[in-house]
Amino acid sequence: MGHSTGCQDVVTLLSQDRALSPDKPDKCIQVSGGICQAPVSDRDYFEANASPHSSQQLQECREKLARNQPSVLLDRSNAKHKPESRHGRGKGNSEAVLNPAFTAYRFGSLNDKNGDDDFFSNDMSHDQIREALMPALSRAPLLFLMGEKEYV
Repeated sequence: MGHSTGCQDVVTLLSQDRALSPDKPDKCIQVSGGICQAPVSDRDYFEANASPHSSQQLQECREKLARNQPSVLLDRSNAKHKPESRHGRGKGNSEAVLNPAFTAYRFGSLNDKNGDDDFFSNDMSHDQIREALMPALSRAPLLFLMGEKEYV
């Protein structure tokens, strides 16, 4: 089961055979089905909240991918930093969550059109969605629980 952006994990897991363990590469994990609760599009959110910095990151990501550098971290020197905690805890984990480091591959996967995690964007046609989900659906049934929310 996946919720929100975790739905992309469910689709990806079901889209290909997965070895049970490195010791048993010929024995695959058996999954009877998947549940996607409130699937959302990271790309739709990214585009709706784009800033000059995020657009610059997307351009940097595309350049690194074109140079076959998917594992290189994107530059964070222009990242917005959150103020210190009023309770004396410093930046702490909230800074890591609100301003994460991204590899070029991961940033593009989430935020670029046709990225590897781009399954539910609003501008995708029914045929594109069917094509994206078919590898998973050919292996196991998927149940989608969703309503009318932003970025769905």
